[in-house]
Amino acid sequence: LWDFGDGGVSTDSTPQHIYSQGGLYNVTLTAVSDQGCYASVSAPGLVRVFPSPTAEFTADPISTDMMSPVVHFQNESSNYQSYLWSFSDGFTTGSDLNPVHAFQDTGTYTAWLYTTNSYGCKDSVMKSIEVLPHSTLFAPNCFSPNGDGKNDVFKPEFTNMNDIKVWVYDRWGKLLANWDTLEGSWDGYYKGRKCETDTYVYKIIGNGIDGKHSEWVGHVSIIY
Repeated sequence: LWDFGDGGVSTDSTPQHIYSQGGLYNVTLTAVSDQGCYASVSAPGLVRVFPSPTAEFTADPISTDMMSPVVHFQNESSNYQSYLWSFSDGFTTGSDLNPVHAFQDTGTYTAWLYTTNSYGCKDSVMKSIEVLPHSTLFAPNCFSPNGDGKNDVFKPEFTNMNDIKVWVYDRWGKLLANWDTLEGSWDGYYKGRKCETDTYVYKIIGNGIDGKHSEWVGHVSIIY
C-alpha cells in the first residue's frame, strides 16, 4: 500500500499520483506477506511539489463596438513572477500589468494572459473580446439645388445601415418627397417645380447592421 502523504493511496505496484497542492510530502510504502507479516518504509519529504501560478484577468467591456473599441484589462493572477499579454490582433506586452487596448476593426478577438512563477511553473487563461460594427447617420441641415453639381440634393450620410426610410415635409405638413432605399435623395423639387428657399422638416427611420433601430426628426434648409 502506497501512502502519498496528501490523503491519496494506491495498491498498484508502480503507481502514478497527481498532487493538487504545492509542498513537501512524505511517501510511505507498506508491504504485507502471504502469512500476514508486514513491513513499511517511509521517506520524509520525498516529493516536493512546486506551487503553480494562477492566471486570471477581467476585461471591461467584454463586448463593445467600433464607436468605443477600447477595452481595459485587469490582471488578477496570483503566485506569479512574470506575465505576458497576447491579443490576436498582434499586440503583446510583458511590461504593462493592466493594459488598455484599442482594437482597430470589428471581429471576435482572443486575449491571452500567460504567467510564470519563480520555479518556472506556468499557467494561462484566454477570453474572447467581441467588437461589433456601429451604425451612424448624419443628415445635412442645408443644400442648394441650383444645378452647379455641388450640394445639389438632400441625402443622409450613414455607415453600417441595413435600410432607411425618409420623408420630407414643408412647414405646413405637406409631404414633398419620400424614399425607402439607401441611395435615395431629394432634389428640392415637388411635382416638377423647384421648391422655394425655406426650411423643411425631415423624418428618418433606420435599422443598423448592429441591430439598432433609430428615428430622427430634423430640419433642412434650401438655399439658392
